[in-house]
Amino acid sequence: MIKTSPKNARHRTLQDLLMQKKKQLLADVKKSMGQNLQEDVRLAFEAAQDNPDRSVEELLKHIKATITGNKSKEVDKIDAALIKLKEGSYGICEECGGDIPLKRLTIVPFAVYCVTCQQELEKVTAEGSWEPQGAMPTKHNEYTSEEE
Repeated sequence: MIKTSPKNARHRTLQDLLMQKKKQLLADVKKSMGQNLQEDVRLAFEAAQDNPDRSVEELLKHIKATITGNKSKEVDKIDAALIKLKEGSYGICEECGGDIPLKRLTIVPFAVYCVTCQQELEKVTAEGSWEPQGAMPTKHNEYTSEEE
């Protein structure tokens, strides 16, 4: 009997997770597109609607299209994560190089930062001063000289 190493088990778990999420998102996009098509046909037959009704319908259609577009972007991120998985870099924080916990990847399968780095990113992004580690120094005192 062949034993599965913890690394191979994690790899398989992550691959299954990504594929399941991708399948779910694609089903959601397909369903949404089908609903949009049905609504377009219905609206064509209800041309006698007054302007406020059409405005509301158009707004709802726009919102649904935005949601569908966001799901499509998530599919693209999952595809990128699958490529990283094949390369062996999936699940590794792009900021600190540490492992991204499986629990986080279960919730956000296309996460590229660990929880700590993500929180720091959100904190300093709100302040407007964060750059990825490879691009700029990460400590404030590295930005300034003693003369400033």
